[in-house]
Amino acid sequence: MSKSVHEGPSNESTTHTHPVPKPDTGPESVGGAQSRAARRSVGEWFSLVRGVCGAHPRLLLGLWAALLLVLAIGTSALGWQHHAHNQAEQARQQAGAAATAAVPDVLSYNYRTIYDDLARARTHLTGDFAGQFDQLTGKIVAPQAIQGQINTHAEIAASSVVEADVDRVVELLFVNQTTQGVNLPRPRVDGSRLVLTMERVHDQWLIQNLEPI
Repeated sequence: MSKSVHEGPSNESTTHTHPVPKPDTGPESVGGAQSRAARRSVGEWFSLVRGVCGAHPRLLLGLWAALLLVLAIGTSALGWQHHAHNQAEQARQQAGAAATAAVPDVLSYNYRTIYDDLARARTHLTGDFAGQFDQLTGKIVAPQAIQGQINTHAEIAASSVVEADVDRVVELLFVNQTTQGVNLPRPRVDGSRLVLTMERVHDQWLIQNLEPI
């Protein structure tokens, strides 16, 4: 006669294991590891420098002198750039003021005093440009002004600096010129654009060229 065996629940306890996260696997941990590695690299570099310089004091002195030289060169370069900028800005202002006074004198005249007006205008010009001015006014402008009893008055309507250097400034001028004469029933106003080149000559700003465009 066989015995039936009833198996009951086991007395052995069942153990459930949960995976334990591995340390230093998250993004923050990776960043921290990189930061620590960087600090170690910098620290090792400084340790190396201290070790070498400690063994060789002259090398430390040389490195320090080289650093001071680099700083001095950088400071001098910045100072020179600032000085050059200030000089160019000063030249721009001085040349602009000289042009405001000179251009109306050069382009304005009265037929009754034409030669005095041209002589006054000549004082605003450099030597080379004064020679060209004499040829133009002596052969064309003065005879026509006297014959037509022409008076003309010029004024600068607007100006803009194109190029500025310590001894040379180029400006774009917008000039209005009012002309009267026996052959003109009423005053005529003409507008023109001129390229003006001012040059410093013995601390005086003179017109080196005046060209219509």
